[in-house]
Formats: sequence, structure tokens, C-alpha cells
Amino acid sequence: MNKTLNKVVSCLLVGLLGSQQALAQQEPSDLEMFFRTDEKFYVVIAIIAVILLGMLIFVIRLDRKIAKIEKDLDN
Repeated sequence: MNKTLNKVVSCLLVGLLGSQQALAQQEPSDLEMFFRTDEKFYVVIAIIAVILLGMLIFVIRLDRKIAKIEKDLDN
């Protein structure tokens, strides 16, 4: 079983390294250059960060509310 796992991991690593090298040789697409030149890439990253932060705050508040309700039900 251990040999099989080693073979699978080896194949995955070789595949990842090979694909990484193939991707590194390609020129950036027009869409990538559009986002990079106009700095819209950073705007997209900022929007994603705000959405994730909002979701995190929502989950934390929800957890606190649920904990409070559970505490009230125990009493």
C-alpha cells in the first residue's frame, strides 16, 4: 500500500511540475494583460477580500447568536 501511495504522489508531482513548466512558457493572454495594465486585478482582489471579510464577520456574529440561544435554552 505504501508503494502505491508513493507512486501516486510521484506521478502527481511530476504532472504538476510539467504543467507548471508548460504554463511558464506561455505568454499572458489579452485578458490577463488587460487586468494587469489597468490595475483592475487589484480591484478584483480587493472586492474578493471584502466579500470574504463580510462572510467571516457574518459567521462570527451568527455563531455568537447561536451560542447565546443555546445558553438560554440550557438555563
